[in-house]
Amino acid sequence: MTQTNNPFLDELARLMTDAAGAAQGMQREFQTMMKAQGEKILRDMDVVQREEFEAVKEMAARVDVLLVVGDPSHATDQGLYHSFEVSPDADEAGLPILRVRRDEIQPLLNKWSLDALARQIDRDLRPRSRALKDATVDYTEFLSRNRRTVRNVVGILPGADPGTAREAIVIGAHYDHVGLGGRLSVTPERAGEIHNGADDNASGTASVIEMARAAIADRARFPRTLIFVTFAGEERGLLGSVHYVRSPAPVPIASTVAMLNLDMVGRSRGAVDVSGLDKGAVRDDLMAAAQLVGNLEIKQEGPGAGRSDDSSFIDARVPAINFFTGFHPDYHRPGDDWEKIDAPGTKRVATLALELAARLAERTSRPEFVGSKR
Repeated sequence: MTQTNNPFLDELARLMTDAAGAAQGMQREFQTMMKAQGEKILRDMDVVQREEFEAVKEMAARVDVLLVVGDPSHATDQGLYHSFEVSPDADEAGLPILRVRRDEIQPLLNKWSLDALARQIDRDLRPRSRALKDATVDYTEFLSRNRRTVRNVVGILPGADPGTAREAIVIGAHYDHVGLGGRLSVTPERAGEIHNGADDNASGTASVIEMARAAIADRARFPRTLIFVTFAGEERGLLGSVHYVRSPAPVPIASTVAMLNLDMVGRSRGAVDVSGLDKGAVRDDLMAAAQLVGNLEIKQEGPGAGRSDDSSFIDARVPAINFFTGFHPDYHRPGDDWEKIDAPGTKRVATLALELAARLAERTSRPEFVGSKR
């Protein structure tokens, strides 16, 4: 593997390697943090540093392969090699990334004194990168790339008022989860076990279906059009919602006045976190809707807006509101099953979201997009 002599890139590579074994459920939060930190570093760079940084990026683009080996400070090799057999689930990274057993590559680590270098770097955090002279990598890949088309599921309830029916409110939830676990599970060592995702996000999907059923039975309450969407691929990077906002939609994004997202609404325990709201008319609408629902506390203590498919709509400058009943010990684990769902609480959250949608549908003016706190 070719390495660089740039401290920023070396440290970033080390962070990325460490993060590869972290809980995948916090992936978007980590990416947001790294993006903000990277932007700060770039702002603080002088002209010479920026030129050096760009040169390093160009050099990194020529890297042919990345070998990942367990850290020498670990008593045992912590690689979950069995997971490749029971749940092979690779992303495209633009280059081969190979996890190598430490005991098999140890002779080369000794020859190149890489363990000693790693310990020195750990002591003073100074980079000691160098090219590995005459190093080559030959490997055989036993993987098949199976690509499948996944689809958003969309239902449309035309607005009852011809004058405002051209405008729409999107009510959405992602219907995918993490399958057999693996890298997207908080317990990757249990790869191969079914992760049903009852809360994340069968609860949101079922809520959208029942909200659609209720809206159809009371269509006169919705002068604007309602678009019910269950999104594919949220866990893999908001794929379905990104596709929706970028593709020709039943109602153009420019005519979409708001988006209500329900992600993990199955463990209410008498409360729901609602994010994406600032003070103003929309919050007043929410609190009025909450009075009708009853027995449901409105909180704003969760991870904030932009952590689910609402993010795609925020990026398109559509006011987006997310409903969320909180993390729990079964998050992205095999234990997220139906018997732990608070069905009455989920019903109250769905009723709250639909009551808010009715008020947004009746507004004489569109809610203003003021950005959302992420």
